[in-house]
Amino acid sequence: MACNRTLSVLAAMSCALVLGACAPGPIAHPPELRRQTTFDSVTDSAVIARDQAGWVALDLLLARNGARHGDRLVVDADRETVAGLRNRYAVTGVRVLQAPGVPPVPADQPYRATFARLVVTPPACGDWSQDPEGGHDNQPDPNFGCSQDANLARMVADPHDLIAGREPDDGYQTDADTFAVRAYRQHNIDWVFGTSGSESGGGSAD
Repeated sequence: MACNRTLSVLAAMSCALVLGACAPGPIAHPPELRRQTTFDSVTDSAVIARDQAGWVALDLLLARNGARHGDRLVVDADRETVAGLRNRYAVTGVRVLQAPGVPPVPADQPYRATFARLVVTPPACGDWSQDPEGGHDNQPDPNFGCSQDANLARMVADPHDLIAGREPDDGYQTDADTFAVRAYRQHNIDWVFGTSGSESGGGSAD
């Protein structure tokens, strides 16, 4: 009886070893094997006076950069000034933020306004240099998930959302967030400061 039990255990262990050798190992997704979405920043700044000329200078700052939904206007002004700027530029879709880590400038002094845009470049898909059926190392081929990454980069309304979620103290600006939807529904795709509507790109396929 003991001999039969021993043989049964050995048979079970042999089967497990054989199946384990055939089972795939853990699948890793090293970043270097993926076609990456890249981000570039465009900034422009100006010192804004507390008079009508300051409003003109601020409008010009946004106009020469073709301000649109998803752009940022970062100012080192006080909260009241920031609130006023948010109301003024809500229809543009530009998010007005108070400069972090910088003491706000008093309400009677000029402040600095910085225009910031995050430019997203979708990954270049279509690299078939590797045989997708020959990956015996159990690693994904370079095109794995590339079309999803590319399409998301083209469709996202605010590129900043691709990097990180918004913080609760980011100052939720409902008018700015819903501007793109309202403009689409009203068939008005021309931005206030831009010369054209939203840039669109067709979908891609693996």
